Amino acid sequence: RMNKIISIFDYSRYIESISRCAQRNGVEIIKVPACYTSKNALEWLCPERKLTSHAGSCVTIGRRGMNLSDFGKNQL
Repeated sequence: RMNKIISIFDYSRYIESISRCAQRNGVEIIKVPACYTSKNALEWLCPERKLTSHAGSCVTIGRRGMNLSDFGKNQL
């Protein structure tokens, strides 16, 4: 129970710090769901562009933040 409390506390402090820094510098933060990003990236993006699953997930999250669809066969 204590480990859960500590991990949540650190994460919330991290998010709060990023939010303050972004606000100070006039940067907008867009929160997007990260579900299935690794799976989508490994299936469609990584083989073509020779990316790791982590890098592909970052690209997928970025595309979601820009309101673009996830990669599919017809989008490569």
